[in-house]
Amino acid sequence: MITVKNCILYGVWLSFSMSCCNVLAATLKANIEEQASVQRSSVKSQEIIDELSLKTTDVVYEYQQITEQLDTLKIYNQQLSKLVLSQNELISTRTQQLNSIEQTEQSIVPLMLQMISTLEQFIHLDTPFLLDERQQRVDSLKLLMDQADETSAEKYRQILEAFLIEMDYGRTIEAWQGIHPDDQSTVVNYFRIGRIVLVYQSLDGKNAFYWSKNSAQYKPLSPEYRSSLERGFRVARKQTAPEFISLPVSIPETIGDASNE
Repeated sequence: MITVKNCILYGVWLSFSMSCCNVLAATLKANIEEQASVQRSSVKSQEIIDELSLKTTDVVYEYQQITEQLDTLKIYNQQLSKLVLSQNELISTRTQQLNSIEQTEQSIVPLMLQMISTLEQFIHLDTPFLLDERQQRVDSLKLLMDQADETSAEKYRQILEAFLIEMDYGRTIEAWQGIHPDDQSTVVNYFRIGRIVLVYQSLDGKNAFYWSKNSAQYKPLSPEYRSSLERGFRVARKQTAPEFISLPVSIPETIGDASNE
């Protein structure tokens, strides 16, 4: 039988149970909200960590690039230092060479002037053939020495060339027409063998004279040499093959005697 007391106890117990349920529900709700809050905080923290990780990765990559650039610059600077050192040494060498060239040029200019003077004296003392042509060559060299736009090397080359031309005269045979040595209005035929034979003949072939080194003048050529002279003209003009020619040889007395003429 349900009594009033039992009903009261049941009501109290029911009321207590409901209160406990409410408390448990509130606690559970609070725990859920707290857990959700923690999860949200964890998500946010993870996002921050991810962001920091990306930034760290970028910084590391940038650091690596800068390090590589520094290594490259270091190698370049080392090589550049070597180039600068080499250039300084080259500049020093070139400076010494320029100084040496300047000293050499100071020495060679008087030498070249002396060579020209010697060449001119030689021509005046030599067998008198092609004097105008040879003297003009000397005069051209004198003018060349006064030209600032020509290098010393070119001047020296032309001087040597003039000496070589004079050397060639000593081993060649030649015939040409020129002015009579004593009469500017008369043309004669000249014949030369090196520097030992020099003869001129009138155009009609009637008169011929040879140069005597000992007397420093032309002397009449004996008629016995006329045929040899004609053969000599043909050889010089390449009209016949070289052959023996008998003509007076002009040799100074310091080398031979007057009987050679």
